[in-house]
Amino acid sequence: MMPWRLALRELTRRPGRAALTFLGISIGVSSIVSVPLTIHNTRAGFRKMFETVASRASLEVVSEGLGAFGEDAGAPLVSTPGVKAVVPVIQSPVALLGPSGASPALLLGIDPRRDAAARDLPLREGKPLDPSGDAALLEAGFAAANGLRLGALASIWTPTGTARLPVVGLLEPRGPAAASGGAILFVPLAVAQKLFGLEGKVNCLQVVLEEGARPEDAGREISRRLPAGLSLRTPAARGELGRLSVLSTEQALSALSAVSLVGAGFVILNTFLMSLSERRRQLALVRALGATRGQLTRWLLRESLLLGAAGTALGIPAGAAMASVLARALGHEFGLSVQDLEWPPAPFLLAVCLGPGLPVAATFLPAWWVAREPVLDDLLYRRRPSRAAPRRWPATLGCVLVAPVIALETALLLGWIPAHAVAAFLGPGMALGLIGLVLMVPLVLPALLETAAKVLRPLGGVEAALSLRQLRRHPTRTSLTVAVLFIALVVANAMGLSLLIQTDKVREYVARISDVDYFIRGVWPAPTLLFTAPIPESMAAELGAMEGVRYVDKLSWIPARTGSQQVMVLAVTFGRDRPLFLDLERGRPEEAREGLLRGEVVVGSTLAQRLGVGLGDEIPIETRLGPRPLRIAGTATEYTAAGMALYMDWSLAKEVFDAPGAHLFRVASRPGEERRLAAQLQSYCEERSLLLQSAAEFRAVLLGMVDDVCRLVWALIVLSFVVASLGVVNTLTMNVLEQTREIGLLRAVGMRRGGVLKLVSCQALLIGGASLPLGAVVGLALAYGVHAAGQAVGGIHAEFHVDSAFFGSTLALTLATALGAALLPARRAARIEVMKALHLD
Repeated sequence: MMPWRLALRELTRRPGRAALTFLGISIGVSSIVSVPLTIHNTRAGFRKMFETVASRASLEVVSEGLGAFGEDAGAPLVSTPGVKAVVPVIQSPVALLGPSGASPALLLGIDPRRDAAARDLPLREGKPLDPSGDAALLEAGFAAANGLRLGALASIWTPTGTARLPVVGLLEPRGPAAASGGAILFVPLAVAQKLFGLEGKVNCLQVVLEEGARPEDAGREISRRLPAGLSLRTPAARGELGRLSVLSTEQALSALSAVSLVGAGFVILNTFLMSLSERRRQLALVRALGATRGQLTRWLLRESLLLGAAGTALGIPAGAAMASVLARALGHEFGLSVQDLEWPPAPFLLAVCLGPGLPVAATFLPAWWVAREPVLDDLLYRRRPSRAAPRRWPATLGCVLVAPVIALETALLLGWIPAHAVAAFLGPGMALGLIGLVLMVPLVLPALLETAAKVLRPLGGVEAALSLRQLRRHPTRTSLTVAVLFIALVVANAMGLSLLIQTDKVREYVARISDVDYFIRGVWPAPTLLFTAPIPESMAAELGAMEGVRYVDKLSWIPARTGSQQVMVLAVTFGRDRPLFLDLERGRPEEAREGLLRGEVVVGSTLAQRLGVGLGDEIPIETRLGPRPLRIAGTATEYTAAGMALYMDWSLAKEVFDAPGAHLFRVASRPGEERRLAAQLQSYCEERSLLLQSAAEFRAVLLGMVDDVCRLVWALIVLSFVVASLGVVNTLTMNVLEQTREIGLLRAVGMRRGGVLKLVSCQALLIGGASLPLGAVVGLALAYGVHAAGQAVGGIHAEFHVDSAFFGSTLALTLATALGAALLPARRAARIEVMKALHLD
């Protein structure tokens, strides 16, 4: 027990330093817990949404584009080995009209006589569905939130208009009724067919397998029996396109989490090296009294292990709490229900390993070296002079780590590898590259400090010269402190510049697609419902007949496939009498419009890049009529489904997919008729409980969603500066301790307290200034790589450029972080009592 007590006593001897290191470990641990948990629960939200609805159904048969097909298509499947039941359903998003407006919900039309094989619907009150009557079952909480009770009429928007169905039963909030946060309605299949104009048809066959049957085996046989135009997949596959929408956000969070952990590791290493430097005489005495090298090494490692365990104990619950906030924030942003979070063990196991393991790994080599230092040298000299030149092996290792990152970036820049292939390595690549660069910092530290001193000397005077001398005395300590600021600066520029380019492009895109005056829909889209409630397309004619209307566009989002790749088809009414709102990258607007009207498509640039196709090529689209090759009339920047989307004229989409209703109407007014038309549309939409948005309101909602996601990234960028500030505080505090006698002498010969404050502040500014040149150059280089990876997964295609205002602000923030971290050490230095300082040995 004695070595553990000694380790604990040493940590409590410097509580401030231990607390700062403890905080750095906690931040690192919380990031490696929170980010994987957030990503897992966001993905699980997409998966569980449809798995919960399907309940016992392992597979489902759908038409390409989720269109309708005859119920008799399920007859040949019933005899398939391993299949227990084939349950016909109609599954579609709708808008439930409540007292506070329209709410998105999922409607499931079921045959009560056959549906029990797929799911249980536990009633809280009321009665089950009658196959032949107009009725609806609602989850009890969702019904209450929309002012509905047993026996009330539920009003919903469907492709055939508004329907009012009596609520005959309220369901317990579990099983299928809990899907999408309870926003689900169950109606008889015959009623759903009437509401969607699909008499004798369904849009899904849910397949329930025998117990023990393998979905892979049954799926192969089912696929062989399916006619052209129908495909087999798992229920969770419905959420795949929605999950793509958050992929770029997930990768940004992962990269920032990895970098935060790297920064924390160097803070720990620097703190431990300072502790060893301060305790050389004490450790030598322990060796002189009989402790072996192994005992001394284990004692020192126990200190780091204790600190790591304490930081992990705080970081794990902090990370879990942060994950809860982040997951719910992303869930709200993307229309997911993530109230019941999953807690997979992997992030916690990783935290338990890395939390204590990172401090031990960071301190092993220094502890091993100190235990093998000559005892007599440390007994005779309390402060050993620093090595004249840094060791070469760290720089060599740094070159080994940086080389593949540079090679990858060069290949990306020259177009030798596709950007989407780099995206998966963004986080690990950033972490390894930064570790390698940090190991190389000692080689260039003298030049960096001298450059910073030249700039500071005219303002800092003698204090700047004294500060430079102190920092040169301890090159390793100074290098590590410069390194953590360098990491923060690189991360800010790499992630921030890429984010600004993306958001600027998104703003241009939003402005382009909102080139009309008004937007009308049943309810705001929810990505998990793919994407919003359809409303009668016949309303386009009613709107077009209004006085003051120039034209009305219909738009629908239709999930489809090209080969094995899930894509989103945007079916739009294109015409020669209206501008082409697409942001074309390849192709001319006039030619693209004519191509669309001829039955060609405009492909999202990310999808085109992923498939290796371009202008004039053909892209095979799976349709209800079988595979159909379509010529590409152009490529365009598109953000739907992370750019895995294509545009198609409305008439062609209706022919090949037969999707019911429209999801959105774009209404353009005649010049000078805007005000009168607004009043007509407002009255029209209020009578029908439709959602009307002006172009400004439409833009505000979309850009608000973008800003919410950006805030998460900005918060983690700020966190990297917080970690860096901990390292600066530790270094300056140690410098002040070592300079106590020197400061006392300076005060004795006339230096005022203000001069002492200036002395410590100059050290902070030199550290910050030394991090600027390397951090700026590496940050810009890495920003390009992050930008390219972001384009590959986010559908955002824009020329890389540097926002000079942001770039300058990150440099200023780096200096401000260093200067802010100097406040406490500087205050402590200014309060040193002169006589006590002079009497120090």
